[in-house]
Amino acid sequence: MFCKRIVSVLALTTGILAATPVTSADGLIFNVLLANQATAGGPFDLAVRLNEYNPLIGFPTYLDFYVGVDSNSPKLVGNLESGVIYSQGIGPNGEPYNDTYTLYINLQEDLGNTTLYTTGFGNITADATFLDNGWQLTPSGGDATSYELVHSQPDGILSGWRLCVADFDSEYGPWSNLQYVTYTGTPEEYPYCEDVTVQTTVTS
Repeated sequence: MFCKRIVSVLALTTGILAATPVTSADGLIFNVLLANQATAGGPFDLAVRLNEYNPLIGFPTYLDFYVGVDSNSPKLVGNLESGVIYSQGIGPNGEPYNDTYTLYINLQEDLGNTTLYTTGFGNITADATFLDNGWQLTPSGGDATSYELVHSQPDGILSGWRLCVADFDSEYGPWSNLQYVTYTGTPEEYPYCEDVTVQTTVTS
């Protein structure tokens, strides 16, 4: 379990990407590569972790799941189609399954020139705002089967990923939540986070 060091991938991406080499791929398992693999270990598979809403708030159960590194939660498995990452499996009892859940980012906070987003899997049949068609896979490091997961952004906006030791929702054990970051200039630092790259393997 990756619980002491966690990460901020500022894999620099600017503007809407010119090419989308993969438009559909089934059974994608996403993992994070730490900025310093030699000392930090990894890669670590991304998992989906139930967002334990307080029932008094009134949100439905199984509405959405956090995405992060968590040894107690199931792997995130998806399918990319027309810029949307749909869930593929996990369980029949309301957990992400088939095409009812999609990957999304949700505004967390602004820090100077840097905006932080949490990353989750949301039930689009319960809330259509979870639908996000901005995801793209781009070739990674000359490997014909490795692709990085990126999100389209307006020109002039840089973006990337960071993985942070979670200080919330920890009653089921320690975990690290995946953050999406956009910024201009030099991004703001954030405690207990490190840079990561999110990638997957696509075979023909």
